[in-house]
Amino acid sequence: MMSMNHRQIAFQGAPGAFSHQAATLFARQLKLESDCEYIACQTFGEVFERAASDGIYGAIPLENSSVGSIVVNYDLLWAGTASLVDEVIVPIHLHMMALPGADFSQIKEVYSHPAALDHCRLLFKENPGMAARVFWDTSGAVAFVKDSRSLEKAAIGSEMAASEFKMPIIKSNIEDYAHNSTRFGLICPSVRINEDGNKPLKVPYKISCAVELTHKPGSLATLLWGISQFGINLTKIDSRPVPETPWHYRFFMDIEVDRADKEERLLSALSKASASHKILGRYNLCPAPAITVP
Repeated sequence: MMSMNHRQIAFQGAPGAFSHQAATLFARQLKLESDCEYIACQTFGEVFERAASDGIYGAIPLENSSVGSIVVNYDLLWAGTASLVDEVIVPIHLHMMALPGADFSQIKEVYSHPAALDHCRLLFKENPGMAARVFWDTSGAVAFVKDSRSLEKAAIGSEMAASEFKMPIIKSNIEDYAHNSTRFGLICPSVRINEDGNKPLKVPYKISCAVELTHKPGSLATLLWGISQFGINLTKIDSRPVPETPWHYRFFMDIEVDRADKEERLLSALSKASASHKILGRYNLCPAPAITVP
């Protein structure tokens, strides 16, 4: 039988990435700060593979407040054997960093993950002499710029990445939206979901699920009507194409359950209204960070 390692959390990216930051927050919630080992992975798929094969936790981004869902991870949740057991919301503040002695006005190339570059459109609009260069990871881009030894290159990443690679920040908080944040999920193998170390659920709690509807008129309306009858709060719904069945769609939903007995009714509604469904996880709610309007 698989042995769950409660002291390892995998994440996508290089040390200092936002997913690494989320992993440290999960470790704090699990009371593992002093002896947690963080496993850097190059892809989200690798995070899921490590969770499944090694019995460890994984920190994955689920959605961003500015650009929406990280759809690849929902597809991996549907296809894989890992379940969501927790969530955290991480404020995303982006900084430009370069080598010591570099001057902002002389930067010609800026490297980062495409999502981070997309969050900084105003920066590039206001500085047309800077070319955005796609890199596989924000923190990896910082390491690349450091190794390049070029004063004309910069990277966009987190404050944690700047600290990790000892790179000076030459321009702070360059994201387009000051209240930008990302919701991360903590995954572990479904077969070990009740192992010691997972937090007990307390109402209200969240259920993430996915459904494939019958290809009939009104299928989605029927499902949503069934959910609404129980006073259950649907907080998120996204559709994704089913690759093996053209023009069919899979719906991913987050639902808040304020009483444990309502979960049974929810599962019954999902079973009656869908061709197939899968519970992706049950976990405690993470309150959204407070937003202060200037």
